[in-house]
Amino acid sequence: MRPFEFTQARDLVEATRLGSRTGQGQTDAAAQFLAGGTTLIDLMKLDVLRPSTVIDLGALRSSGNNGVSARSDGLHLSAFATMAAVANDPEVGRSYPLIADSLKLAASPQLRNMATLGGNALLSRSLLAGVQ
Repeated sequence: MRPFEFTQARDLVEATRLGSRTGQGQTDAAAQFLAGGTTLIDLMKLDVLRPSTVIDLGALRSSGNNGVSARSDGLHLSAFATMAAVANDPEVGRSYPLIADSLKLAASPQLRNMATLGGNALLSRSLLAGVQ
C-alpha cells in the first residue's frame, strides 16, 4: 500500500472542503472518503486506488441513529447505514425482505458490521465508470 495522508472531517462543511479533490468519485481522485472503509482499504492494498489523502467521515454519523427509517413514503437509508443495520432492522425484514436477505448474503458478518451503504454505492459507481 502506498503512503497517504489521513484526515478526519469534523462536520459536513469540512468534509466538503476536504473532499474537493475527490472529483465525482473517480478511482484516480487524489482524495477518497472513508466511512466504513472495508472496500476502500482493500482496493488501496491491491493498488487499484491510490489516493494521496483519505478523509474519515466517522464524525458525521449520527450517534444513536442506525440510518434506517421505514416511513409511509418508503424506506429511507442513510449513506452511513451499515449493511448489518439494514439487514437486521425488523421493519426492513418485514416490508423489504429481499433487501434484508441480499445484504445478509453479501458479505461476512464482520464486513456487514463495518461496510456502509454510501461507501458501497460510491465505490461501485467509481469502478463501473471505468468500465467501457
